[in-house]
Amino acid sequence: MQKELCPVNKRENNQDKYRYQGLTDLTGVPVYLFDTTSSTNDVAKQLLSQGQRGPLLVLADSQTAGRGRLGRQFASPSGTGIYMSILLTDQRILQHASQITAAVSVLVVEAIQQVTGVQTQIKWINDIYLEGKKLCGILTEAVAGQSGVHGAVIGIGINFRTQLALLPPDVARTAATLADYLPDGVMRSDLVGCITRKITEELADRLEQRTFLPDYRRWSCVLGRQVMVHPAGGEAFPALAEEIDDEAALIVRTAAGRQRLSTGEISIRFVED
Repeated sequence: MQKELCPVNKRENNQDKYRYQGLTDLTGVPVYLFDTTSSTNDVAKQLLSQGQRGPLLVLADSQTAGRGRLGRQFASPSGTGIYMSILLTDQRILQHASQITAAVSVLVVEAIQQVTGVQTQIKWINDIYLEGKKLCGILTEAVAGQSGVHGAVIGIGINFRTQLALLPPDVARTAATLADYLPDGVMRSDLVGCITRKITEELADRLEQRTFLPDYRRWSCVLGRQVMVHPAGGEAFPALAEEIDDEAALIVRTAAGRQRLSTGEISIRFVED
């Protein structure tokens, strides 16, 4: 594990500082805070392997190897974005592992609206969109052992004050940022605290009662649109996104008929992307 692993931030950004004591008050959980780390998800998984139990938060000012679904790189410039991972070990949550990402997407949309006043949408299955562009990515990784799933790590990356010029050109073209929408005085830690509390305090009930599904459908920016479906290891094909079922799978209509897309090995892109 990185030598700097400890719940203390040794370097503070002049514009938007993370302060350890403030974060513990805001989140209500143990916080592992970094200036820079490779990937907050990797740190959280390593903590689990060392016997730590959730909930806990891993937070970094920047990442050197941030990633999204299917191994895609997640750009993480210093001092402007939110790069956080929450480790959960509650069996009430783990038994619904396949729906965690969908439910967390709803909680993140709610948190952004509560803290900033900005209404966002969800692109199935794990991206948060603002005005047609990607604002946030969510990567959920289940950690399994001989007795089954014993932990889940939820990684969340948000372009908070991120200037798009800091991102790689191919990423900046389709990216959004909250920079121009933030109310005066709102800091990264405010949104980190709101997201963390919503996940640690509400996720289990939302999953058990499936109360996240109506909002997951309502805030979808996919339903009713033409998309390109990209199966892992297969050829892409066009489809019409028609429905999200009770397992948070996407139902699409293709030339061959209706097809159900599971969450693990499929990604979709809008036809105009």
